[in-house]
Amino acid sequence: MKNLNFVAVLTIATLLASCACSPSQSDTSSAADSSASATTSTEVSGDYYETLTVTFHSNGGSEVASQTLNYATKATRPTDPTREGYTFLNWYWDEVCVTPYDFNLKVFAPLDLYAGWKEGSSPATSSSSEASSSESDVTYVDYYLAGSFTSPSWKPDANYRLQEDPSGNNLGVLTGLSLTKGDKFKVVKSSDGSTISDWYGGNTSAASGQSGWHTDTSDNNNVVIDTTGSFTLYLNKDKLVWLAKE
Repeated sequence: MKNLNFVAVLTIATLLASCACSPSQSDTSSAADSSASATTSTEVSGDYYETLTVTFHSNGGSEVASQTLNYATKATRPTDPTREGYTFLNWYWDEVCVTPYDFNLKVFAPLDLYAGWKEGSSPATSSSSEASSSESDVTYVDYYLAGSFTSPSWKPDANYRLQEDPSGNNLGVLTGLSLTKGDKFKVVKSSDGSTISDWYGGNTSAASGQSGWHTDTSDNNNVVIDTTGSFTLYLNKDKLVWLAKE
């Protein structure tokens, strides 16, 4: 009898241990759901805009509607705003209205543009002519961006042509440069916008301290964008590229 009791107790203990160590069906399903959720979350992460908004700040003038664009398309120049006692000059990248915006550029991230004004009224036609004149006053240099996002890829792109640096401290600058995380590029020397005579990579001596980008020393010193945003690009006189996040 004692042996039978011992066997019964041992059997019950084994069953209890089995139940404690084996997950139930609901526990298994819950774990699977959590794993699937984590995978889905990872798959949808990243910086990319299917559509994006260009916002026009009229700076005291009449309201100008924003534009919703597809990724890598161009904004349309809106009808010039009006403001009593002022003449509209142009749309600018910056709030202080120094650098005119070029509507031939493709847009890769949400963009804010600012209306520039000159005090005093003038004939209705002068507003558009001054805007055109302001754009034509920009002096371009023979340096272009070529990279993963240019069209065609890694070829000089007229949408990314550097401008003359008024200070004379750099070979060229490009303000309001909208870039997306993962973009890679170099600045290229091209006299006609097609043939490449030289390539200029990132500033390896300073890149580690910069924000939003780095130089890939293992891949021809390409500039690699770490954070989607707007940048000012400089090509210094040592022919090294560096960026300042706007």
